[in-house]
Amino acid sequence: AYREVDLAGGMAVTTEHPVLGIRTSDFPVLPLQGDQILVPSRGKTYVIREVQIDGHGAAKLLLNEAV
Repeated sequence: AYREVDLAGGMAVTTEHPVLGIRTSDFPVLPLQGDQILVPSRGKTYVIREVQIDGHGAAKLLLNEAV
């Protein structure tokens, strides 16, 4: 997900945050903030920063790279 951030002085900068889209029906229990997700193809583990449920059977998981 890309987001524009305004810095002091009026300069705009674009930032990038990893997001994972899911179908909620694929999970017996919905993921929660603080849960971890391993993405084997990238060799990285992420922590769920926020869960945004759309009300139509899908959700976006906003992620931070685990340290």
